[in-house]
Amino acid sequence: MIVIRLVGLFACLVVLMGPFYDNAEAESGRPDAGVIKFDAYRNGNHFGFSMLRIEGPEGGETVDVVTALRVGLGPFTAFKYLLRTRSKWRNGKIARLESVVNDDGEIFKLTARQQGRGVAVDGSEGRYAAPIDIVPTTYWKRGLVHQSQLLNTQHGGIFNVTVERGGEGLVVSEGRELMATRYLVRGDLDIDIWYDTRDEWVKLTFKVGDSNVEYKRVTPRPVDMKAFVNFETVPEVSGSDVHAMIDPG
Repeated sequence: MIVIRLVGLFACLVVLMGPFYDNAEAESGRPDAGVIKFDAYRNGNHFGFSMLRIEGPEGGETVDVVTALRVGLGPFTAFKYLLRTRSKWRNGKIARLESVVNDDGEIFKLTARQQGRGVAVDGSEGRYAAPIDIVPTTYWKRGLVHQSQLLNTQHGGIFNVTVERGGEGLVVSEGRELMATRYLVRGDLDIDIWYDTRDEWVKLTFKVGDSNVEYKRVTPRPVDMKAFVNFETVPEVSGSDVHAMIDPG
């Protein structure tokens, strides 16, 4: 169960990188449709998804994220995880961020707001001022590869990381093979992430204990939009609710 909870922690994955680097305009990473969806696999078995909805002008986006994960057999749920995040950007920096997580019944809430020359963070790891250029653990812009610190959108702490380029290769994204560059993120966060030639996020892998987790980018369906539930419902969500979000039929 501890291993699965850690999977939930890293699965906050689901969205909001701001352009805190020199060539920000060239690395927008924004999909034409404004929605990105990844199916999540644990040791080859589908167990959920992460989805982002990006609206508003470049540099002033509003980004909604939902991540739903479940381990179970039939109607029986052994573990459930639901994250909802919304961030608002101003001039390419976080103006405001709100996050609510139900990690198998344990509730985490986080707020972050631009204040003066920093970002005021209030989460389960306490209150503090983060750097003005802090980036959340949500990955949709390739600007991630230029960062040394990331804001954990579940607990509110800081991840110190290094990033190395891992080379180019073919990946499958939304049913198509395309070239993408792999980056190795190491430190407090240990993930491999791929961006294509349009700087769009197309794949993610990481390992927790004996679990190999992979995010595969797929084409969103109209029914998927129902997954962006109200923040107020997250603490009360049941295993069957999460199951219905993952497999709406």
